[in-house]
Amino acid sequence: MKISIVQGAFLPVPPVAGGAVEKLWFELGREFARRGLDVTHVARLWPGQPARSQSDGVAYRRVAGFSYPRSRLLAKVMDLVYSLRCFFAVDRSDIVVTNTFFLPLLLSMLPRRGVVYVSVHRYPQGQMKLYRKVDRLQCVSTAVADAVREQAPAVGALVKVVPNYVPARLSAEDVAQGWADRRREVLFVGRVHPEKGLDMLLDAFAGIDPARRAGWTLRIVGPHKTSAGGGGDEYLASLKQAAAKADLPVDWAGSIYDRDELNLAYREARVFVYPSVAAKGEAFPLAPLEAMAQGCPVITSDLLCFDDYIRPGENADSFSLATADVARALGAAIEGLITDEPRQRKYSAAGLETAQHFTLTRIADVFIDDFTSLRKT
Repeated sequence: MKISIVQGAFLPVPPVAGGAVEKLWFELGREFARRGLDVTHVARLWPGQPARSQSDGVAYRRVAGFSYPRSRLLAKVMDLVYSLRCFFAVDRSDIVVTNTFFLPLLLSMLPRRGVVYVSVHRYPQGQMKLYRKVDRLQCVSTAVADAVREQAPAVGALVKVVPNYVPARLSAEDVAQGWADRRREVLFVGRVHPEKGLDMLLDAFAGIDPARRAGWTLRIVGPHKTSAGGGGDEYLASLKQAAAKADLPVDWAGSIYDRDELNLAYREARVFVYPSVAAKGEAFPLAPLEAMAQGCPVITSDLLCFDDYIRPGENADSFSLATADVARALGAAIEGLITDEPRQRKYSAAGLETAQHFTLTRIADVFIDDFTSLRKT
């Protein structure tokens, strides 16, 4: 089976500049190749990466892309230009996987290059009705799938949920041996952007009784530059100013793109918090699941996008975004977990169990089975 994977216009593959979707499909492409499939990966041309290369059985083709703009309209124009370039770079394949906006339309309207497999990694904004002629709309969560069916009933039969995978997972023995070395640290990993709820996180941490959070540090890991999807320099400065005003111990770690280094960050923390407020922006946030896979107890908001793997009170804690004082609700959740080590250990063990259902090999199996079924129809 010949598979072509086409990434977006703004980030490279291998994912040396981050990008959750780029990371996921980079590893999936290599896993498909390990199983003997013929894999070509098309991505943005990037400094230091040749236009054509081959590694781990995957052929890479790179075409000129763009830096991410502030304007969404301009981003769509850039996507169109990039998609046209990719259309001519993609050979005829059995399956063409892409998360670009325009390429699925080009592939379905112009001479076919293979089964058109659209990877939906964002909450839909009404655009799914345009994809009636594609072969699959692969949604990363039940929440996204439900939204697609609600917004575009005509494409409901094309929808299939295939979640993201966890790149690496510790064993229970490893977690137990390293538990005493975990820092009294509350960790966030993600884009430093207002939709991630970081203003609220600072307020929540500041609202905890200083005696009960004594010795605990808040660590923020992730990009803030707009080119990487962050809120920009001014937003980061406002966060740092708020933290300084409240005299909060915050470690502004910046971006960590190396997988081993990021997993170490999860292993070093005692609690992980992901307070996203983006009800129509999140699809399947991977960072909480990555934290679980490294034995780190998790707290999330109660967005529907977490429902496929967060079970409040069983493997994690959550807080409601519908309360009158959301920061207080988040602060109460953090305080409750940082002062309750038995519950930390309970969530650590349950999180590891949850993560084993989202391994690379299991998710790759699901994709290959789906690819095979579509080829037969």
